[in-house]
Amino acid sequence: MNRTQLFIPLVALITNACSVAAPVQVWSGTSVPVTSSVIPYTPAAPCSGTFITHPMTHTTTVQTPVRLFASNGSGVATGDVNNDGQPDIVLANISGAATLAINTGNFRFLEQPLDLPNARAVQIVDVNGDGSADISATHQGAGISVLLNNNTPNNPSFRRLQATFGSARTYSMLWHDFNDDQLLDLVTGSYDAEAPRGGSQSVFDAQANGVTLHTQTPDGGFTQTRLSDHANALSISALDIDGDGRDDIVVGNDFDTRDMVWLHHGTNWVPVQPFVSTPHSTMSYDLADLDRDGAPELLAADMNPYDTSVQTLAQWLPVTSRMTQYHPADDPQLMENAILQRGADNRWHNLSRTVAATSTGWSWSTRFGDLDNDGHLDLYAVNGMIAQELFPFLPDHALIERNQALRYDGRRYAPAPQWNLDAIASGRGMAMTDLNADGQLDIVVNNLQAPSVIYQNALCAGAALTVSLRQAGSNPQAIGAQLRLTTGDITRWGTITTTRGYLSGDLPAVHFGLGADAPTLLTIRWPDGALSTIDTLPPAGHLVIERSAP
Repeated sequence: MNRTQLFIPLVALITNACSVAAPVQVWSGTSVPVTSSVIPYTPAAPCSGTFITHPMTHTTTVQTPVRLFASNGSGVATGDVNNDGQPDIVLANISGAATLAINTGNFRFLEQPLDLPNARAVQIVDVNGDGSADISATHQGAGISVLLNNNTPNNPSFRRLQATFGSARTYSMLWHDFNDDQLLDLVTGSYDAEAPRGGSQSVFDAQANGVTLHTQTPDGGFTQTRLSDHANALSISALDIDGDGRDDIVVGNDFDTRDMVWLHHGTNWVPVQPFVSTPHSTMSYDLADLDRDGAPELLAADMNPYDTSVQTLAQWLPVTSRMTQYHPADDPQLMENAILQRGADNRWHNLSRTVAATSTGWSWSTRFGDLDNDGHLDLYAVNGMIAQELFPFLPDHALIERNQALRYDGRRYAPAPQWNLDAIASGRGMAMTDLNADGQLDIVVNNLQAPSVIYQNALCAGAALTVSLRQAGSNPQAIGAQLRLTTGDITRWGTITTTRGYLSGDLPAVHFGLGADAPTLLTIRWPDGALSTIDTLPPAGHLVIERSAP
């Protein structure tokens, strides 16, 4: 079977039949007190029902003609590196210096070079728990870099973390506290497909490939546990797969390599295959509560043309027909997006066909987010591909596709071209963050061979509540905490993470679009399992919750 056949939407190929969702896990744990404060949103500019484009100077440019796998581009992260309350931006660059863009307000950013050469994935996260956001990156054919923040607010500066992460090749990464010691651990995944094509390590260094868990020790070092000796990992997520209250590791792989899951059982990691169906080439992961039942769904993006006209398929099929595949009878892979939900059988079933979200193009970073604050999660995918080996028959070897914004009405997704998010600049990394504190999600895209772009949200939107957490110890932003927000008979779920989408990350905060709903109860499950509740909530604004010291 080849990829061409996977475009044919035959019911006979569907292995993701509808299932009953698993009962939502009841949270239990020690109750801990909190204090909270509300930061009102800044008044929104007059709405236009669309997004406003702000080009940046940073451009991820690679040598032409563009070759595999330089074509994969680089990611983008948002976070507050100078503690002024405004999210800043880091744009990775696979063929040059990264860019740090300091937020000076009103969608103005001061761009300056950052010493992270040839970077792929990038995240802004407090690695050493000192209260200041650090910057970490993966590099082509090499390992991890961590720039520790010197906490010089007027002129942000950094120093390199000297800890070793072993010899693991790194492409994608995830920061998370897996052993409840308040120290952030790191999961890295290699991209073995590119190893023979270059990089700093020999193809004989196979011991450096795969998926590795780097557990942080109290002295700031890291110990390595190798989970797999191979990977084509484009995205990594932490998700409670089996409903036991502990986050597991999920790795999304490109090509014929199946997605990988390890369950967290005590100090052991047990490999399982819980997905009824998955994308064939998982490009991007995101977590959110699509059906508003208080439990997460997993969005896994793949390549599948949103337009099936003769002209479009004529561009795709010469490529896909050459990509032969071996599919055993139990292979769960289909070449389309998946929205995975845990069923009553404890397996994860695909809802993407039910909600019309299977096809968004040659998609890279793909994200959930309530862009119009109507209480339903929309979907945005950045698209395009440039590669001499794949598209020698197209001008500039480029498959030109529009980014896809899909609006969700609670039942199905539908294209929203009126939002002005349908650029054709070959996007790769993407972040969704409220950059001007008005309660609306803005978007940053790191394009390939074109300037990066900020999209200012000027939709005529409903209300929103954003939440950030603070706690004592070495995980001050409570990475890994989960939240449930109740409005009437609806409960929305969110999690504090800095890893989202493809090679990218966001500010550690949760954005809840509310529409006309009034929030009545917020429950927090802290990373150590303790619980806090707040039953007096503002109708809108940024809620900062601080856990009381024991």
